[in-house]
Amino acid sequence: MEILDNFVMILVIATENDYVVDGQHMIGKYFYEGSGTKKDIVKAIYWLNKAKENMNLRM
Repeated sequence: MEILDNFVMILVIATENDYVVDGQHMIGKYFYEGSGTKKDIVKAIYWLNKAKENMNLRM
């Protein structure tokens, strides 16, 4: 589980300040499902909203 937690944190760092919508969506999904990390609905909502906002900026 620790390796997967580290993987999710790398994804967070890689997409936090960039408009990488796919990565942001994937992080949100991982937190929502608890896949590779602890389930965290608050973080899931944050990342899914960030992906949604950035998608709208691209259009």
